Parts: sequence; structure tokens; C-alpha cells
Amino acid sequence: GIEVVGVLCGSDGGLADAERLAEALVPARSNGIRSARRDKFEMLETIRRAGLAAPMQAAPASWEASKRFLATQSYPVVLKPRRGQASVLVGLARGEKDAQRMDAILRDPKCATSIDTSELRPGDENVLIQEFLTGDEWVVDTVSADGEHKVVALWKYDKRQVNDAPFVYFGIDARGSEGAVEEAVLSYSQRVLDALGWKWGPCHIEVK
Repeated sequence: GIEVVGVLCGSDGGLADAERLAEALVPARSNGIRSARRDKFEMLETIRRAGLAAPMQAAPASWEASKRFLATQSYPVVLKPRRGQASVLVGLARGEKDAQRMDAILRDPKCATSIDTSELRPGDENVLIQEFLTGDEWVVDTVSADGEHKVVALWKYDKRQVNDAPFVYFGIDARGSEGAVEEAVLSYSQRVLDALGWKWGPCHIEVK
């Protein structure tokens, strides 16, 4: 006697389960099952194929492969899990020594990332290296219905380097939508939702 009208996910760790539940319980309001919404490497490649700006990146299978990619980049670079949450194990490498240490940590099977990695293909390592983007970081909160996106909040992070920690949150400021930069961030975010096939429900987007 219960009607299920939607499935909402509250954190990155439950995204895959939420997609499967929505597909099974409310298929008319399902976004389908797409690992590109969770795998950060696949996400950015999907965005790039849609013609949107995305950082240079690699998901190397070994440290040797990491070194080959790093030879094409300028330091600093970002190393993080392909499937991660809450900035856990996200690091900023300022040189090859830093990068090798972070690469080894991410490849260590004893290193828990607190996230389901079952969607990674056989042979994939949970390691992602990305070009470091400078500039402001924004948050766009949206809700979508049948592919129509509405922005419900726009925020700007105050994130700085402190005591050798590269990404420390000092605050987050609510912002209005007026202004050329704000309009560009909102437009980009909605195009990202389209590229990732998001049609139903709320979404939390971070843009730099």
C-alpha cells in the first residue's frame, strides 16, 4: 500500500545503490545507471566529449604510467581516488617526489577510500591525476524534473592553503545569480547535467 515516488541519495557513498533502487522502484523517474556520475575520470571524459571544458587528466595503471603523464604536465598536480568522497585522500603534489608518495598511497590495497570501487573495470586502479586548476570554486545545487533543471542555490567556497594542507575550508558564501561569472557557472553546470544524463531529482555540483 506504499507508493514510492522517488529515491534521494544523501552522500557520494550511496550513489550507485540509489541509482539501482530508483531504476527498480520508480523507473519512470530514474536517471538510469551510469558510472560516469561517480567515477571522476569517466565523468570528466564524458563532459569533454560533450564539448565542455574539463581539466587534463589520466588514470594510470602503474607508477611508470603516472610518470609518463606527469612529464606532460606542470606542477602542482592533483592526485585523488577515482571513486572518492569528502576530499578524502585528495592531495596536491608539488613535485615528482610528492606525486610518487601519493601515487603509492592510493595504490596500497590497505588504504581505505571509504567508497565502493566495484564499478571500476578489471585492471583499473583507483588513482586519478589531474591538472591543477586555479581560480574560484563554486557549488551549484539544482533540482531537475523530466530534464528541466532549476538552480536552487549558488555558493562560493573560501578554500585556502594552511599549515601545508592544500585545501582547507574557511567558509562557504551564498551568492546571487546575477553577474557574468555567476551566469557562466550556472550555464556550465546545467550543460554538465545534460551531458551526464541527469533528468530527475536534486544534484550537488562543484565547479572551479
